[in-house]
Amino acid sequence: MRKSISKFFDRNSRSNELKSQSEANPTLNQPSDDNRNSEKRKRVQETKRFSAAAGLNSVLDRGIRHQIGKATHRGKVRATNEDSIAAFEFTYIFKSVLYPVGLYLVADGMGGMDEGETASKIAATSITNEISRGLLQSGWLGTNNSASHEDFQQLMENAVYQANDSICYYGQQAKKELGATLTAALIHNRNAYIMNVGDSRAYLFNPKKGLELITQDHSLVFRLYLMGHLQFDEIYEHPQRSQILRALGEAGLKQNLEEMAIQEKHPYLYTQELVKGDALLICSDGLWQMIRDRQIEDIIRNNPDPQTACEKLIIQANIAGGEDNISAIVIKFL
Repeated sequence: MRKSISKFFDRNSRSNELKSQSEANPTLNQPSDDNRNSEKRKRVQETKRFSAAAGLNSVLDRGIRHQIGKATHRGKVRATNEDSIAAFEFTYIFKSVLYPVGLYLVADGMGGMDEGETASKIAATSITNEISRGLLQSGWLGTNNSASHEDFQQLMENAVYQANDSICYYGQQAKKELGATLTAALIHNRNAYIMNVGDSRAYLFNPKKGLELITQDHSLVFRLYLMGHLQFDEIYEHPQRSQILRALGEAGLKQNLEEMAIQEKHPYLYTQELVKGDALLICSDGLWQMIRDRQIEDIIRNNPDPQTACEKLIIQANIAGGEDNISAIVIKFL
C-alpha cells in the first residue's frame, strides 16, 4: 500500500513541476500548426478505417442478409381489415459473420365470425412474444449453437399452439367465436421453419426456378385437389373454396393437425433451405385468390425491391377485385 501511495505522490510532484514550467512558458501548452494538422489527418484516417462503409461492411457482408417488404390493405369489399402481419428481426455476429434471425407472419381473421381482427391480433402478438422469448432464453444464438431443425420446428409449434390457446380462452371469456388462419416463418441462418394453419400461404421465388408453393392449404378444395378430384386451377373458382378445415381458435388443434399429417399426408410444418437470390412470400388468401401464381412470380421477378414488390402485389389484387383483405410479406435473401 505504501509503495502505491508513494508512486501516486511522485506522479503529482511531476505534474506540479510540469505545471510550473508551463506557467513560466505558456507556449509549451500550445501545439504547433503542423502538429495540429498531423493529428487531424490521423483522426480522419482512423475514422475512415473503422467507418461502416470502409470497415465493418467489408467484414460482415460474408453472411446472408435479409431485405424485407410488407404491406396490408382492407381491399375493395370489406369494411375493415381483419388481417394482422408481424415482422420481428434481429442480427447477431459470430466470428465476424453476420447471422440474421427473423420471424414473419400473416394472420387472417376469419370473416363471418365475431371478432376476426381480434383473433389475428392475438395470434400475431402471442407468437411473436413466445418465439422471441424462446430464442433468447434457449442459448441457441450464442457460441454453443447446437439447435437442430427439430428444435426450431418445436419452438414454432409451441408458439402457435400457445396462440391457439389464447384465442380459445378469449372466446370463452367473451362468449364469442373467433378464428384466424396463419402462415409464419422463423428464419435462422439459411433455413426457414414454416408453419401454416388454414389457407394463408408461403411461396418461394428463385430467379432460375421461378415461383413454388411451399405450403398446402387446409381447405376443402385443396384436399379435393390432393385426392385428385380437382385440377389445381379449379381451386380458385370452386363454390366451396372458402371452407377451411383448420384454423386458430379451434379446440384440439394440435391433435387435428397431427392426424391430418399422418393419415392424409397433409402437412403443416416445413423446413426450406434458402440461398442468395431467393425471395420468400407470405400472404393471405386475399392475395392469391385474386391473382394467379404466374402474376405473382412476374411481380416479384420484375421488382427486386421487396417493399415495391409487396405494394404492387396489393395493387394488382385490388385491380382484380379486392374481394378480401390483402396482406403480403416479401423477404429477399442477399
